[in-house]
Amino acid sequence: MPNWRSIPPEVWEQVFEALVLFFRRHGARDPDDEAQNTLLAILKREDYEFEKVEDIHIVSKGFARNILFEAYRRVKKIPDVPLGPLEPVLASPASAAGGAEAIETRIYLEEVFRIAAAKLRQKELDAIMQAVDPSGKAHAQTLTADERNKRRVFLHRSRQKLGRLIRGVMPDE
Repeated sequence: MPNWRSIPPEVWEQVFEALVLFFRRHGARDPDDEAQNTLLAILKREDYEFEKVEDIHIVSKGFARNILFEAYRRVKKIPDVPLGPLEPVLASPASAAGGAEAIETRIYLEEVFRIAAAKLRQKELDAIMQAVDPSGKAHAQTLTADERNKRRVFLHRSRQKLGRLIRGVMPDE
């Protein structure tokens, strides 16, 4: 009886192409990646044996459905909110070196801003963005001590809410 390891390469290519079409038809953002994820999930399991080699198409489609549902859950958690590129002033100090750490920091910040734009109220988002403003123009207004205190507390609560949202979406691995 054939198993995963005894499938000829031509059949794997056919399975991959069928999976790409499956994911494209169901609206996956990156069908090639999802097809690769499906093949990886398939190859992790060594307990499958087939009556005939053609059965691999049926089994791979079952795996693909599970991968598709995972992709839907990921997309549902974080809606796609288009944001412009980050301002150069917000780049990390390591960006001058051009290392991988700077790129990772930039990607993380873009993800944080995307989550903030999608999940926070506009007033909360504005408070956080004003606090990040490096020019200090947002703080140039003359406010009473009571108004400054209210703004500071509101900013603190907005940052705490954003932190909870980020921890819920990007759990520690």
